[in-house]
Amino acid sequence: MNFTKLSLATIMALGFTSAAMADVDVQFGGQAVLYYQTLQKDSADLDFFDKAGSRGNVGLQIRSKADLGNGFSAGVTANMISTAGLEGNLVNGVMQTASDTNGDLGGYWIPEAYVAKTAGNTTLKIGRQYLNTPFAFSEGWNVFKNSFEAAVLINQDIPDTTAVLGMVNKANGNGLGAVMDTFGAVNPAGGSDNAVYVLGLLNKSIPNLNANLWAYNLTSLATAVWAELAYKMDVGVPLTLAAHYANVNPSDDGLEDTTMYGAKLAAKVNGFGLSVAYDDVDDGDIPIHNVGTGVKTKLFVQQILNQGSIKRDASTVQLKVVTPEYYGAKLIAQYAMTDAGDKNLAGANNDLDELDVIIKTKVLGTNLLIAYVNQSFDNDQDDKDLLRVVARYKF
Repeated sequence: MNFTKLSLATIMALGFTSAAMADVDVQFGGQAVLYYQTLQKDSADLDFFDKAGSRGNVGLQIRSKADLGNGFSAGVTANMISTAGLEGNLVNGVMQTASDTNGDLGGYWIPEAYVAKTAGNTTLKIGRQYLNTPFAFSEGWNVFKNSFEAAVLINQDIPDTTAVLGMVNKANGNGLGAVMDTFGAVNPAGGSDNAVYVLGLLNKSIPNLNANLWAYNLTSLATAVWAELAYKMDVGVPLTLAAHYANVNPSDDGLEDTTMYGAKLAAKVNGFGLSVAYDDVDDGDIPIHNVGTGVKTKLFVQQILNQGSIKRDASTVQLKVVTPEYYGAKLIAQYAMTDAGDKNLAGANNDLDELDVIIKTKVLGTNLLIAYVNQSFDNDQDDKDLLRVVARYKF
């Protein structure tokens, strides 16, 4: 996202300044979004572009960052969303909304509102913010990302190591038709202490090796760990070997642990990105997914729609190809095959094959994504097809 600096004279002309603000550096940026998707499924009598199986939104995001001096900074983001009158005509549903709809399936919310202080190699950030950790992260697949109310401390005093300590209290979730202005407890099971506590260590001491270790305490619900390694080498072509492991241990003795392990091999050949990945999640009682939304995962095999099938009692293999850019466009094709067990969230033994074909390009300064998804379940009588178009103009 681009940020535009406003001079002191401009800020004064807008009436936003005082003598105390004379040295404040304020930057603004944002994006305008058009989002549309449509579904085809014969058994549900849905065809592409029928309004009954289509969702759409237009959105506007304004972001601001301010350097307050003496190591202090602050940021505020506002998201506004609507259907621009499309509902009932071209679409019957929305991707996101807010509770203050004024009858038009729209509204606004504040996903970011934080203050931060940096002293030496340490930064403390408090307030609404975006996060990126294995079990609590902001997902970018929808119109706008979800966010969290949290306090995060980051320290880099140890050479080649970043230490992260966080307390995550609330989240606004994400999903089809999600009401984004409502922030609820990220861990309702915690009672009076419903926060999620996070400790992370990210190390690069060994050349070409990234090692990450994360530990979580979801009070009264579970503890969890996530470990990941990625090693880069050159064997005539650039090659990356990666592996990860996770375990969720429920606080209730009557519930079973959930364990995940996976591996990925990625290469760059003549400009093409090639990868093969495998993830296995056993049949424990708590899925391996984002606790802030209950939707996406950080598994290697995550695709556009397959999260419901891969996060519990599943073994999944993924093949992926990313082409070089031709005529300003890049093509991504990925195929995942999931062997589902008895406790799979998409249904007992309901194996899934999913093919995603994605085109990314830029038209008139606007980032354009066009995605086609085909899903074939063993227990379904017909396939499900999705077409998604997203245009983002960043300023």
